Parts: sequence; C-alpha cells; structure tokens
Amino acid sequence: MRRPTWMLLLVFALCAIPTSVTAQKFSQQAGTPSRLLSPAGLGPDYSGLLGVGAGLQPTTAEFGIQAGDFVVQPRLFLEGAYTTNFYREDPRSQVSGQTTELTDVFMMQLRPGIGMYNPGFSKVAVTAGIDANIRLPLSGSEAEKEQIDVGGVAHLAVSFFPRGPFTFVIHEQFRRDLWNRPASTVANANRNKNKLGADMVIKPGGGAIELKLGYDWELDRYDDAINMDVDQHRFRFVGSWRFYPLSYVFIESTFDMLDYPNAETDSGASLGNYRPATPLRASAGVSGYFTERVALLLRVGYGNSLLEEQAAAPDNFEFVVGMAQLSFRFGQGTVLHVGGAHDFEPVIFGGYRSFYRGYLSLDQRLGSFGMLHVDAAYDYREYGVWSPYPVDVPNAGNVTPQVSESQRQDARLRAGMLVDFNVHRAFGITLGYRFDKVLTDYNIVINSPDYDAQSFMGYDEHRIFTTLNIRY
Repeated sequence: MRRPTWMLLLVFALCAIPTSVTAQKFSQQAGTPSRLLSPAGLGPDYSGLLGVGAGLQPTTAEFGIQAGDFVVQPRLFLEGAYTTNFYREDPRSQVSGQTTELTDVFMMQLRPGIGMYNPGFSKVAVTAGIDANIRLPLSGSEAEKEQIDVGGVAHLAVSFFPRGPFTFVIHEQFRRDLWNRPASTVANANRNKNKLGADMVIKPGGGAIELKLGYDWELDRYDDAINMDVDQHRFRFVGSWRFYPLSYVFIESTFDMLDYPNAETDSGASLGNYRPATPLRASAGVSGYFTERVALLLRVGYGNSLLEEQAAAPDNFEFVVGMAQLSFRFGQGTVLHVGGAHDFEPVIFGGYRSFYRGYLSLDQRLGSFGMLHVDAAYDYREYGVWSPYPVDVPNAGNVTPQVSESQRQDARLRAGMLVDFNVHRAFGITLGYRFDKVLTDYNIVINSPDYDAQSFMGYDEHRIFTTLNIRY
C-alpha cells in the first residue's frame, strides 16, 4: 500500500540541499594540509560536525593521545541552537484553508566523537573517525519531540604506499543526515548514505605527473520516504601535470550510473519522474598559485545528464559546465575566495537541475586564539520538465496534483558567519549564524471535495548557534 507521502516527496526533492553539498566541506588526508574550499553549500547544518568551527582538525598532532603508532583524538561538541523555521516551510502554503505557521525552536545537539590516524606512516596511512549527532529539540510540542533523533558520520581511509610512485586507497564513509519533515506530513526524510570506494594513483617521473582512477559505490536510503532511495556508481579519472611547484594543469572526467530502486510504480505516466541516468562530465583546467598571494582554479568542460528515454520527455541537460575561483592571501592570516560555477545534478522530479552559482568566502585568523569565517553564495536554478502523477490523498482517493508551471525556476541564497575561539588546549568555543533562503513562486495544488492544499516551495531560515568544543 502506498504511503501518503506526496507532500514530503515534493518538498524535500524540490527544496533539498543538493547532493554535492558534502563534497564542499573542509577535508584532510593523512599528512597533507586541508584544502581551502568555500563551505557556502553546507546550509543550515553548518557547524562543528561538518568540520568548520570544530576547534579541532582531525589530523592535527597538537591534540590527541599517543597510542603506539597512532594518535587518538576524543572530542565532544555541545551545541545550543535557535532556528526560526524548524521545518523549512513557506508561510504562503495552506491546507484546507489553514495557512502555515512557521515553527521556531530552541534545540541542543550533542556530538561525541573520536578520531584516529598514524602521523609517522611509512607504507600505510590510516585515518578513521566517528562523530554522532544527538538532536534534542527543547519544545513542549509533540511534533517537535518526535524529531529527537541520532545522526552522524563515520569514515575510514587506508592508503597504501602514499609516498611512492603507485598509491592505492580504499575508503568507506557512512553518514546519517537528519532532515526535519514538514509538520503536515506523516513521514520524515532522514537519509542514510553509504559510500564505499577505491582510488589508484600513478605518479611517474618523480611525481610531476599524476594519474588517478577512482570508483565509488553510493547508496542513499531514507527512513520513511523510501521512494527517494538512490543507487549510484561513479567512475572518475583525473590526470594532472605540475609545471610549477604550486601550479597544475589537469583533465578530469566522471561517469555515473544512477537509479531509483523503489520508484513509484504509477510515476511513469507523467514526465520527469524517477528517471535513471548516466551523467557524464569531462573538463580541463588549471589550478595553482601564480603569484605569492594569488591563486586561480579554472575548469571548463562538457556535461550531459543522459537521462533514460521517456515518452514525450524533453531533452537532457547538455551544455558547458565549469567553475572559476580566485583566491587572495593577504599575509599569513587572511584568505579570500571569490568564484562562480555552472553545473547540473540529477533530481527525482524533473530529471535534472542546472545552476549558476556565485560565491565568496573569507577566513581571517584572530591572532593565535581564533578564526573568523564569513561566506555567501547565490544560486540561480532551473529544473527539467515535470508533471505530477496521481497520488493517494486521505478521504479523496487518487488525485493528480497541479503545478504552477511545468519547469521550475528559483534562486537560493546562503550566507553565514562564525567565530571560532581556541580558548585552551582542552576546549574551544564557536559562535555562528546561518541564513538560508529559497526564492520562488512555484507551487503545487491539490483540489478534491474533502481536501485541498497549496504548497509553495520557498522558505527562509535564520539559525544562531554556539558550540562548546571539548577535545583531548
């Protein structure tokens, strides 16, 4: 029997954070410095768990307990937060004449974790970690009490001969993301994502040339919204040539095989629903420092969504993709990134979503005890053609929703600021603010004799938080 989750599917799939978000977080490999990327895509969960403002880098030797060849790093983040729109709803939405009231919530988040790595590796480098995320809404409402849940992330990477001419890496990551459901639905959209992969790297000629082949097997499984489950295989090739000590030219290609194993059986009669795809991207670019203070990342190429053919379906996304980012270093403690991008990603409804993005990110060290981070990003997004399929509505039977337009277009604005204080070797404090807004008049309407609803897809959320970062 089909679950009455139509509203959840529409709200989540059309408004959710893009699947590429996790790739934008700060990351580190054993023995190498962290990459400087704009974290503007981290959205409202921008906090210690995702690696910004944590007060602890997972491979920093300053912290941790020596255990043989390994350093073990226990940590605990205690966060208090206030959000103005807990369910990320649009106040213009209404059900049976009742308008939506936004829900503001105070909540606590407990994030115990532990990391491990071997800093003095010779032939094998290992990094591992697990961080839980226990969410506790502080509200008397039963709806918010039901949102008490546990998420988090666990990862393991093993690199064989990382300093040699041939390197082999295996990696595994499991993460559970908590997504608050709209108050009017009967299910949640919490996602369990597992990624298992391997990389082979060849570095002939002393390391100036590097060739990398990679494979990832990704599974997305939702607690209740099972129709949104995704299976994906990704193949990747990157070849680079270091023509100066800090400058590279590169070519890159990715090929994905994506499917929806639990797609709605009745969805095939309408356009743009659950279309399997084999997205392809190929690009070339340059990355590196060209003066002592200015770095450039430039990538230009071709992308095609290669959606599975569907009767009367429109063309795939097929266009130029790429990005350009300038980074400016003002002394040892200040870095500014300014960039733009055009790309696409598969989505459940519409087949694909393309976007133009502009962003900036500023990191400013505050002496030896803190860091200030400010970022902002603006996206203009276009979706493929989509028309709803019939859904079961309580007391109304099968009803086909109506959409305000066949191709959705919207904009998304994200911005934030945090200050991270390293108060003591054993603890730090983070203060932060996030803003997330989707601007659109796109809406979905259901009309029936006993039930009617109009759901707008926009929302805005302000989130203020403070985190106590305890580590040893």
